[in-house]
Amino acid sequence: RQEYMGESEVKEQSSMFNRFLRRGLSQLPHRVKSFDNYKDMKAYVDTTKPIFSCMYFSAAWNPMCIDAEKHVRDLSNRYIQYTFTHLDCDKDVLGRRFYSIKTEPTFIVCCLGHEMVRQVGSDLPNLEEKINRVYEFYKSIEFPKGTNVYEPYEANFMREYNALLREWEQWVR
Repeated sequence: RQEYMGESEVKEQSSMFNRFLRRGLSQLPHRVKSFDNYKDMKAYVDTTKPIFSCMYFSAAWNPMCIDAEKHVRDLSNRYIQYTFTHLDCDKDVLGRRFYSIKTEPTFIVCCLGHEMVRQVGSDLPNLEEKINRVYEFYKSIEFPKGTNVYEPYEANFMREYNALLREWEQWVR
């Protein structure tokens, strides 16, 4: 390899490799999927139907969010059973209302599409404990065969709601 490259290029590559090793997990490719609006994020979660997910809501101007970003990337590499999604609340104000986000950073840990735990603030050891608790809770449950699947609860609710609405309109007439 040294015969094709000059001595300075070899030193530059080895120093880049050493810097990469010193930085650790935070510089590995992360598994956090970022979205600019909540409808895209919700559609992604509804189509992939993860058993475990962690939604991360941040603001670009908030220093706590900037600090938490690196730790969220580390968590996404350590907890591969979770799907990590990110929404920038500055870009999508309606997402704040939809998920009832009052401060950033906020983390919502979900299991089978349901919110299990919500954490406000960047106390990341506490978040990691909550992620582990949800995972251990899920493992401790014995489901009847075929019931441990993601269900589209909102779609079922809207179907029932529209049926009741049609029935109500017929009754009113």
